[in-house]
Order: sequence, then structure tokens, then C-alpha cells
Amino acid sequence: MHADIFFFITSIAVVIGGLLIAIILIYGILIFRDLLAISNEVKREAELIGMDIDQAREHIKKQGAKYSSMFDFLKGIFMGKFRSSKKK
Repeated sequence: MHADIFFFITSIAVVIGGLLIAIILIYGILIFRDLLAISNEVKREAELIGMDIDQAREHIKKQGAKYSSMFDFLKGIFMGKFRSSKKK
């Protein structure tokens, strides 16, 4: 009689434990899939940001030469005035 009660309680514990493990595994898989989707989205956005930075760099290189020469011209004018006034 004691053996029957022990096996009955053990059987219920094994079934409940198996269900709990199954539920934990299912939620773990769902969480892992979400993390994988988030990781892929972050990777895709990082690539887009990299392309935007490359485009901005090219634009700055093209427009920078124009603004650089104008800046050098203005710097030369103003520095020339300051130098000439200091030497006098």
C-alpha cells in the first residue's frame, strides 16, 4: 500500500515536472527567436547607418573642397589684415 502511494505521487510529480520543463523550453525558444529577430534588425540598421555615413563623407569631400578654398581665401584676407596691423 505504501509503495502504491509512493508511485502515484512520483508519477504525478514526474508529469508536472515534465510539463514545467516543456513550458520553460517553449518560452525559452520564443525568447531566443525574439532576440534573433532583434539582432537581425540591429544589424540591418547598423548597415544602413554605415551607408549614410559613407554618403555624408562623400558629400563632405565633394563640398568640402569648395568650402575649404573659400575658407583659406577668407583666412588669408583676415590674417593679412591682422598681420599688417601688428607689424606697423
